[in-house]
Amino acid sequence: MSTKRQIREEQKKENEVAETASHGLLVSYVVVGILVVIGLIIAANSAMFLLRNARSAKDVSVTFESYQHWPEKSVDTFRHVLVHQGGRALPVQNFARFALLGLNNKASVKFETADGEKHKIGEVEWLMDALFRGDMAKEMPMFNVDDTVILQELGVPPKDGTSRHRKRDTYSYNHLIVARAKLSGEGARIAKKQQDYEDSDKDPQYEPSREELLTLRLSRNLSFFEYMVGQFGFARKGENLVNADMLPPFMQQMAQNFEAGELLERMPEMPFEQMVRFIQQPAATDEDRAVQAAFQLFFYFANSARHFAIFPPENDPENGEWFAVGDALFAALDDKELRPWAKTLAGRITEIHESQKAMWPALKEAEKNPDAANDALKALDEKLQALVDYQRELTAKRYEYQEEKIEKAIETAKANIESADTENLRDAEQQELERQEINLKRLEREGGMADREVKLFLDAPFKKSLVYFIFAFLLLALSWLAPGTKASKILGWIAFAVTVYALYLNVYGIIQRSIIRSRPPITNLYDTIIFITGCVVFLGLFLEGFTRKGVGLILAVFAGVGGMFLSIRYEAKEATDTMEKLQAVLDTNFWLATHVTAINFGYAAGLAAALLGAGYLLARFFHPLPRVIRALKGDEKVSPSNFLEPSSKNTRDVFKLVAKMTYGIVLFCLFLSIVGTILGGIWANYSWGRFWGWDPKENGALMICLWSLVILHAKMGGYIRDIGLAVNSIILGMIVTFSWWGVNNLGVGLHSYGFTDGVWGALYISWAEAILIMACGFPLWLQNRVKKKLKKQARRRKKLDEADDLPPPIPEGA
Repeated sequence: MSTKRQIREEQKKENEVAETASHGLLVSYVVVGILVVIGLIIAANSAMFLLRNARSAKDVSVTFESYQHWPEKSVDTFRHVLVHQGGRALPVQNFARFALLGLNNKASVKFETADGEKHKIGEVEWLMDALFRGDMAKEMPMFNVDDTVILQELGVPPKDGTSRHRKRDTYSYNHLIVARAKLSGEGARIAKKQQDYEDSDKDPQYEPSREELLTLRLSRNLSFFEYMVGQFGFARKGENLVNADMLPPFMQQMAQNFEAGELLERMPEMPFEQMVRFIQQPAATDEDRAVQAAFQLFFYFANSARHFAIFPPENDPENGEWFAVGDALFAALDDKELRPWAKTLAGRITEIHESQKAMWPALKEAEKNPDAANDALKALDEKLQALVDYQRELTAKRYEYQEEKIEKAIETAKANIESADTENLRDAEQQELERQEINLKRLEREGGMADREVKLFLDAPFKKSLVYFIFAFLLLALSWLAPGTKASKILGWIAFAVTVYALYLNVYGIIQRSIIRSRPPITNLYDTIIFITGCVVFLGLFLEGFTRKGVGLILAVFAGVGGMFLSIRYEAKEATDTMEKLQAVLDTNFWLATHVTAINFGYAAGLAAALLGAGYLLARFFHPLPRVIRALKGDEKVSPSNFLEPSSKNTRDVFKLVAKMTYGIVLFCLFLSIVGTILGGIWANYSWGRFWGWDPKENGALMICLWSLVILHAKMGGYIRDIGLAVNSIILGMIVTFSWWGVNNLGVGLHSYGFTDGVWGALYISWAEAILIMACGFPLWLQNRVKKKLKKQARRRKKLDEADDLPPPIPEGA
């Protein structure tokens, strides 16, 4: 075959490859683009669902004519009252917030009274209504139902003016009360089924359905609300009885003259079990029936007034148990010496109730008689403040007693060390001395940080941080409308400053939480969210400070919005105290400050690399979109060698910069993850007696280290380039989320704490979205592969051209 013919054949093959590649590039780009757009739409729709989440209840009307808001000073005083829950004394502000979040998915209640006025009350006002004005609280729409199918099955009628239930809505207690008995029975059945599911190592045959879990949640929410409304029922003298139908009419009449303290003094001394037997046995005479009715009424009010522990132990500093009024009444029934104390506690609540009851008519007549209104307000505030002062006085006494006890133990240990006659005794006393010194450092006054905790919740730094991150995003979006202009640069600088301030709010909140608990920043899953968010934002701003290309700022803003939104949603979903008492295995400040902080900073770096990788792929994928549209219309010819490549050098430089950032952050992730994993092994050896046990959490940390090494070695060896680096960084982010959230929900290993319901579904969705974003790299990779093939064929054709241009060889002997 002649050289010219070979050249023509090579040219033909090259044209065929180019044409096939052009067609393949367009098809792959369109297919991947459609999948990515669908995925982004689904993700946006899911985000909008979370934002709505049953907060759009249309019918929020109540039957009472008008509503008087509690005076601000009374609310502010009451929010400082301490409640003992979960092993610690927390302010009512905190207790009420998470209680209402559990019922309503938000820390406020909106309703419209019969006079047409719209009202919005906060968590503390709501709790005060539940405790003192239960008749109003029962009418307020506060029970969030995510799927009203369960209400149809329970026989709850639709709201007034509607023919059927909305998909999800908010209901009042009085609206749901028609199904209370059935709901209680269903709740008990489902709770038993759920316990069987846990006891059987999660046998699928016992697993409750989604509807059953929603029914159980509603049943428990109603029970909790009933307990709160019934707490101070003994002070209301027959008004607003919870489940009044449980009492016969004559007992409801007796309740109007009920005095807990006076009745307690007349009752014989008896234990709780004996009282229960007495009120259940049939009465022989009218006198016995009267006595039995009095006992039943006492039991009804005392039992309703339990579980709201607001009274510290008064005469027993060794005992850390706090008391609700009902607990005190039952304890005094068994021991006559405690009756003056129980009567005093009941009297404090009765005085507060009587003061607030007298205040409302005085406030209505405030214009006619301002002095009477002021006196009524002052009387209530004095009673509330007296309760706060009483709590703090007792907690201070208990702290002083414990401090004195530990100091005596320290002095005794020091004396024993000096008098020890053997080395073993000296070592034992030295260990005891060190232990007591640690106890003295850790000793805290119960509720000593309540004022700071209240201020933190009122300041709401994390909520404000989210607002400022969103504002920074809007400024960035405006700057993109006119890139390169002076206005764009000014907006960029303002967005940078706003992001810095949002990060300051995040850091301020984290520091305040650390001071309140006297602990390092991370002790639970909620802490990890706000801490990792702050770290990613810091990394983004740090990169922006060096590069000034806007990439780091975009990373910081997107991470800030996503992280702070996640923290707020997590807090609402879990609806539990986020500053709860530490588990014993975590109760060490040194390892919390070293291992946990390093590991979570490693998580942050891994997530930052994943976000940069995702941004790189999405930007590279959608950058040539106008060119693709013109090609689909036939206005532009597809060149497979550079069709999807950035058209300008400046754009190419930005993409190269993003790849370098990603590489550097992966290095940072590897370093922190290795350090954190080694420190965790040392802690495990200290706590559990082994450095490594192949625990799922340990394996998750190891996977992060190994995959970071894979990325770095593959990049150094030339096996992957910028596109491969971005794809593998996203995989690193998936591994990080599995180690961060997934392993906690496996239910195995020593790290199986922090279980969060619904995490697997969220992880699967996020991983599916990540895979779609990684698919954006396929057309880019395909183009690079085609480019290499075309270059190879071009080189072969060039060699043939050069061979054809050579002069014919000189004959031998010429």
